[in-house]
Amino acid sequence: KNYPDKSLNHLSKIYTDLPQINVDERDSNPLEYVCRHSDATFRLYQALKPQVEKMGMNNLMRKEMALMEVLANMEMIGAKISISRTKFFAQKYALQVKAIEESLNTNINLDSPKQLAELLYTKRNLPILKTTESGQPSTDEDTLTQLYGVTKDEHLKEILERRSLLKLKRTYLHAMFKLVGTDGKVHTNFNQVKNFR
Repeated sequence: KNYPDKSLNHLSKIYTDLPQINVDERDSNPLEYVCRHSDATFRLYQALKPQVEKMGMNNLMRKEMALMEVLANMEMIGAKISISRTKFFAQKYALQVKAIEESLNTNINLDSPKQLAELLYTKRNLPILKTTESGQPSTDEDTLTQLYGVTKDEHLKEILERRSLLKLKRTYLHAMFKLVGTDGKVHTNFNQVKNFR
């Protein structure tokens, strides 16, 4: 069967006689929560194992179970992150962004699609390769990359470089500070079904 909701509570309701697990117990009674969670998981394993065997998927199940152990170890061990190196790169990229902005010598907000379109298509007279739904010249990443391939415009090259640096800085480096635990590591959560389809 293909169930849209594959949560532990939903599957337990179908295959076991266990009561629902209250997610609020994670904080109020963590030991009870973990015990009930483990019990439900084991009972589901017992209930679903015959179906797996009937479908001839024993080898797949063995591989998935082995992989689950590897992923659990990776989650517990974590990945060591050097905060000093992360800060170094965040500062380095900020300086590079500032240098690019000074090199462009413009008073516009480069993060504004409207102002950027005016700079590229009106002032620099670059060809319009694509428009938005509202009919404005596009300034999205793909369009600007394609436009650079056609024009080799140095300003455009710097704008793309600036975007790349800002993405690294905002999306990855700044986010890293929030993810590092007290042990100096990032402990991710792998979802075996979503991550390894």
